[in-house]
Amino acid sequence: MRLMTIFYLLAAPFPIVFILMPSMAAVAASVFLFSLFRTLGSANEHPVLCDVLEPRLRSTGLGIINLANCLAGGFATFAAGYLKADFGLGAVFSFVSALMLGAALFALWGYQKFIRCDITKGVAYAAQ
Repeated sequence: MRLMTIFYLLAAPFPIVFILMPSMAAVAASVFLFSLFRTLGSANEHPVLCDVLEPRLRSTGLGIINLANCLAGGFATFAAGYLKADFGLGAVFSFVSALMLGAALFALWGYQKFIRCDITKGVAYAAQ
């Protein structure tokens, strides 16, 4: 979860570039770096889920994550189109920075909540 936090924090500033109306090269680099760091953070979601859920609940948890990702993607596309007229696409994309920051803080909160339990499990496993 610490890796998720780090990668989400690294991804958060890149959508702000859209407000500045930079060159196409700067936009492409920003999109690439945002996608890279966000994906590296997201790659840790499934292992974390499997770590915090008992085995009988893991497939349900993964299904819920996939459902939430699909719904969020559809809603985000709709919301971006709706808000584009009032705020501009640069502002809409910059709002993604706030969402990434929120995701990073949520992952950090989860890390703080589960780290003691994980350490206890690790010590018990090592003692066997």
